[in-house]
Amino acid sequence: MNSKLIVYPKLPSLHHFIIRFRGAGLANCLFIYARALVLANKYQLKIINPSWVQFNLGPYLRKEKDKRHYNGLFKSFGIGHVKKNWLLFFGKKYGENQQIENLANGLIVVEGLGNYFEDIKNHSEMVKKHLLSIVTNQTINSYHSVVEEFVGVHIRMGDYDLDSRISLDWYLEKMRFIHEKCDRKIKFLVFSDGNADELQKVLSFPCAEMAFFGNAIADILVLSKAKIILASDSTFSAWGAYLGQTPILFNKRHFPPVLDNSQHEWVENIQQSVNIEKEIKAIFSS
Repeated sequence: MNSKLIVYPKLPSLHHFIIRFRGAGLANCLFIYARALVLANKYQLKIINPSWVQFNLGPYLRKEKDKRHYNGLFKSFGIGHVKKNWLLFFGKKYGENQQIENLANGLIVVEGLGNYFEDIKNHSEMVKKHLLSIVTNQTINSYHSVVEEFVGVHIRMGDYDLDSRISLDWYLEKMRFIHEKCDRKIKFLVFSDGNADELQKVLSFPCAEMAFFGNAIADILVLSKAKIILASDSTFSAWGAYLGQTPILFNKRHFPPVLDNSQHEWVENIQQSVNIEKEIKAIFSS
């Protein structure tokens, strides 16, 4: 393949000068990173190191524990520093959907959400392996520290308005069902940008505890080890499921399917014909 073609994962932002300003959350950035990785691997092309670092005021105003800077989460890989800046300023740019085989030298720009997980279907093992190779040792240690069986509960609060949030009662209903039907004690790890007071109803459930492993990518990677994920309508939940090909239950979902095998993925409000509780019970009988 043309060795002068280079893949550029252009992470979203309103302004970009050294760092990104008012950029998207990590989960949405991961779509661009993963598509660029798949493209680079397919055509054996070099890749530009993504500009992960950003600044948003929102997490400070909402007093979230994770300020979403993403600084220091990833080791540098691919082309960076002076050569990266030179290429971004002067390199000829192409869209990722052009016929790659017919292109000369320049940058293939990968940007936007695309078709979410459909674009990276059947590549989860490769993407996860690469992620684990570029995260910090602290994140790796957090990932390996979780060895007990658990249910991942992801509750999106901070930047979601009330209409977009999933009722805590829905989570409690599913947690109660698992607790009653599982023939062994199982832990519920609650991942959320909400605080303990907001989540008190869920955290008071038996064997439920707040989980935070230091940063967003560590949380996503730990989520990928869950027995099942009780999800919010968020790509953060979905990335945990994708990386582990982990069964996932949504109350609602605004994006296409996540898993390679859709039989292990359920959206409660549109799958009335499926006995979801029977499917969940089968997971815990294995």
